[in-house]
Amino acid sequence: MFRFIYLNYMNWKYGYFTTGIPGVQYWLDSDRYLLGAESILNGTPIIGRGNQYLGYLIFIALIKFMSLSLEFVIVFQIIIAVIAAFTLFNLAKAITGNSISGYVAITLYLLNPFITTWHTFILTESLYSSLVIFTCWTFYKAFTFRSYKNILIFIIVLLLTILIRPNGWIFLPLLIGFCLFYSKLQLKIKISGLVIIFFSFIFLASTVPAFQKAISLTTPVELMQEGEVVWGHPELRIEMPKENFSDEQNWYQGYKYIIKHPLSCSKLAFVRVGYMFIQIRSHHSPAFKVHILLWIIPAYLLALIGILKFRQSKITRIALAIILGHAFIVGLTYATHESRFLIYILPIIYLLSGCGFVYLMDTIIPFFNKRKSDYRLK
Repeated sequence: MFRFIYLNYMNWKYGYFTTGIPGVQYWLDSDRYLLGAESILNGTPIIGRGNQYLGYLIFIALIKFMSLSLEFVIVFQIIIAVIAAFTLFNLAKAITGNSISGYVAITLYLLNPFITTWHTFILTESLYSSLVIFTCWTFYKAFTFRSYKNILIFIIVLLLTILIRPNGWIFLPLLIGFCLFYSKLQLKIKISGLVIIFFSFIFLASTVPAFQKAISLTTPVELMQEGEVVWGHPELRIEMPKENFSDEQNWYQGYKYIIKHPLSCSKLAFVRVGYMFIQIRSHHSPAFKVHILLWIIPAYLLALIGILKFRQSKITRIALAIILGHAFIVGLTYATHESRFLIYILPIIYLLSGCGFVYLMDTIIPFFNKRKSDYRLK
């Protein structure tokens, strides 16, 4: 906790991990949220894509309505991140039955400078990543201990998650599919149901005007045909087949493109997801690349071990669904220059890393104790 406070203090006092400017940090979409909050307070229409982040706009508007400074946004985000850390601890302990897995998970989460960076920004990244953890925990509680209280808490948390960022909509098909998977229906009915859920979500996203407009603003069809891998990095684009679209704003055209060119589209999706998980970019210095790799490679290996060992756990399966669901979004759209999209699921990966660490500890310590005992006998 002291280290976490120190990292945030360095960010606040010197902008150490961020822009080099002290105080509240602003970047990219900050103006969208600030202007959107002003529109709410003034009773004027929200311009552009602001409605997709209505929860965050309302949050900032409330802070301003109470005549508080924007510093309170940062304080709130840091407090929520700490609460999320304890939630992560409980999730890890529920999987392994060992509190050490929880300590490892929250250590990786709280001390990672690439996550801590976002707590001091007027951006949705900090709150959304915390809410992803809360959604995972409350869904597990509602699904396992089916009381009205648990279900109500889960619904409230899910709605907040969706309102903070449109990425939260991916939870609906994921969690409905999860419930279907654990139902007592026949296997072929389950598989059919999962397929129906997937295509129903795609159909609604294509036909509901609010969804269609929100998705079209990110120009996924245009970016797909251009082979855009990382937003704003044309040098990383890959060659894609060319097609003439009657209306690129209607992303239904993208379905036809994927069906017509499945291999090229699959390759593009995997490359995008690869760039999301590996945060290295061409402009990074060698020292910075090493720093990133030291944070992510051991954690990924531990997470893989955790998945394999605790694959029967409901929480592990929920975590995997959350990771794959958010990776699916990146596969359809693009990765980001500063790897923001990974921040949403990195704490969930660390949850699995903590589980993998405990398994290794339980395996290695008895081995060394046995070797030590054998040596003494000799």
